[in-house]
Parts: sequence; structure tokens; C-alpha cells
Amino acid sequence: MKCPKCEHEQKYKEGMTCLSCKYKFIIDPKEKGHLNDYKMKLRIEQVSQSGQVYFTPRQLYALYRGKFKKSYALTMLVFGAIVISLFLAGGSPEGAVVVGVGFTIAILYEVFKKSWLSEQNFLATFNHWYTRSELVKEVKHLVLQPELKLPKNVREKDIYNYGVEAVIVTDQDVYVDLFVKNNYHTQYKALIISKHLYPTYLTPRLKQLLQEKPDLPLFFIHDATLEGLQTMTQFRNRAELATEGHPCIDLGLTPAHFNQLKPLKRLLQGIDDTHAPLDYLQHQHFTSIFNKYIVERAEQQALLSEEELSVIEADELSDRILMIDLIADDFG
Repeated sequence: MKCPKCEHEQKYKEGMTCLSCKYKFIIDPKEKGHLNDYKMKLRIEQVSQSGQVYFTPRQLYALYRGKFKKSYALTMLVFGAIVISLFLAGGSPEGAVVVGVGFTIAILYEVFKKSWLSEQNFLATFNHWYTRSELVKEVKHLVLQPELKLPKNVREKDIYNYGVEAVIVTDQDVYVDLFVKNNYHTQYKALIISKHLYPTYLTPRLKQLLQEKPDLPLFFIHDATLEGLQTMTQFRNRAELATEGHPCIDLGLTPAHFNQLKPLKRLLQGIDDTHAPLDYLQHQHFTSIFNKYIVERAEQQALLSEEELSVIEADELSDRILMIDLIADDFG
């Protein structure tokens, strides 16, 4: 075991307290497969980009599974080469390849299947570590629940001094926190709000913008769930919001995204594909999506009519998300 605090290498039999710095290990690697305190710290550094990006526990899980998949593939490649070499030494080359590859896949799949943690198990392990590890004070960019409040001693006009050229609507309140804390509102000049009108202090400004800017685009992003897929309809049906006539673009996610992309599909093993959360995506996936559909749309809007723009969106939206935006770097 490697100590996440001082990086001292220690054998499991030497106990759960670092012999060098006295750090108390929280995660028992015997019980949690390939996960341990050091790897938990490493994954947190990766998902937060060394403390520069806010993240949710599920984003951490998605990164963990992505990294685990790559290590599994590399091990399978090395082990397979060894097995094939052994078969080559004693018989037909063709038979060696077929038998060797089949044997390798069967054995390693069973081994690794028992090693990676399910989402439920991983999140429980993370919570256990997060509430007990002395390193928790270093985890400053975790988003656990909605907690946005109107800043004190700030004039209302100063809250929107970045300008608003788009509205981003989420299905879950916590996604608003994730996006705002990562400064997507200033980066994309967007008012970010949930379909429940959270945070409530933005509702008056939203109503004003909808009245003053009839061409203000509304972008919807949500879980690939039955409820999530209703986000745009539910928001547009709110009687208190004058959304009629505004361009409305549903960015997903949809079950099709998870079924067609391997990086997403493997996260759903054992889970109904209608229960896929938006925050399986990483920071770079969100910025890629928003760059394509907010920044690029604004540029096209200056050149095309609204009717021409809507035709392009209808024809290309799904394919562009699937082929360009989500596949980025295979989750790290």
C-alpha cells in the first residue's frame, strides 16, 4: 500500500497506519479490490484537475471506471501475449492465437469483474473515506448538494454583469451548482437555472430576459431518464414563463447516447439504461458540448436566419453530440 500523504510504500500485513507519517488508511484494499487511499486521492486530483474544477461523486466514479477499464485492457494484452507464446511453443500458430486469446479474455474478465466496484459500492466507499480521512481538508471542489444563495451586499445588476446571451436549464438542482461553480455562466454568458426554478433569486431576472429578448435561446441538459427527458416540455409549460417563440434546444442526454458510446455504456452494466445520470460526463465533456452549441450557435446566428438555424440543429444535433463531444479522451 502506498501512503497518500507521504507516499511511503507499506505491506498490508504491516497494518492500516503508515509507519512513516502515521496516516490512518481508511480503505481496506482487501475488501475494495484495486481501490485504496492512494488511488482515491489520485482520482480526486484527476477529476478536479488538481483542484481547478468542481466535481460530483458520480463524476469521480465515472473517472474511476474509465481508468480501471484501461488498466484491465493493458493487463489483458500483456497476459494474452504470454499465453499465446506458450501455446506457440507447443503447437499450431493459428490454434495458439485462437485458444490463447479466448483463454485470456475469459480468465481476466472474471478476475477484473470481481475487482471493480459498482457505483453504489464506490459511492459508499467514497463517503466513508470522505468523512474519515485526514486528507478531506484538501478536497475543496466537491459538489454534494444544491447550496447557491444570493450573495450578500451585492447589487442586483452586478450579479449579471457578464451579460446573458443564453439560458441553460438542468433537470437537477445540483447540476446548477456544478455548472455555476465551474463558471460556465460567465464563460458562456448564460443564466443557469433548473426546471424547478432553482436558485429562486434568478427567477425574476429570467422572466425579464424572456420578455426583453424574444430570440434568447434556451438550452436543456439533463439525465438520460424518463423524468429527465421531460425537462424541456415541463419548463416550457410553466405558465409564469413566456417561453413561446424562443429557440429551445435539447442537448440530451438520452438513452441512445449511453447505448451507442462504449465509454458511457460500460457505466450502465447492471443498470437500466433509462436511469443514466448526466454527471457521468466530465468537465471537458460539458465544455465541449457548450462550446459547440452555445458559442458556435451564437456565431452562426449572425450569419443565418432563425429558421435556417433550426433546420441545422434538427438535422445535426444528435450526431454531433455523439461523434464529437462525448467520446473525448474516453473518460480520461
